[in-house]
Amino acid sequence: MERSFQLEHDGGRVHDVGFRFVRVMRSGSLGLALNIEIGQAAITIPDDLAALRMGVCNDFEWPPFDSNRKDAPHGRLRFAYAEPSDKGRYLLGALGLFENIPNAFDVLMHGYWYDTI
Repeated sequence: MERSFQLEHDGGRVHDVGFRFVRVMRSGSLGLALNIEIGQAAITIPDDLAALRMGVCNDFEWPPFDSNRKDAPHGRLRFAYAEPSDKGRYLLGALGLFENIPNAFDVLMHGYWYDTI
């Protein structure tokens, strides 16, 4: 999903390959290659649906550390396109009426609404 984060910078060269890749660190933070020629950089954070779509449909995988092993993991083909089902769109619409998921849970799982619905 890290490939769904868009990186924009000034002063970068077109062939500056290392700076284009955003990597996820063990702590969950995003890591970038250091380049002293670049004064400013901005990362555009995708919405949840775009990030999940990229995670499901992305066919790019980092090469394994030990690719010479017989049982080394290999990249595999994934889905060409993904979108929420009709029930998923209904759920997103219902959850969008609330400020956050815990509030939605409190209201929708309240005994009155649970019995009514």
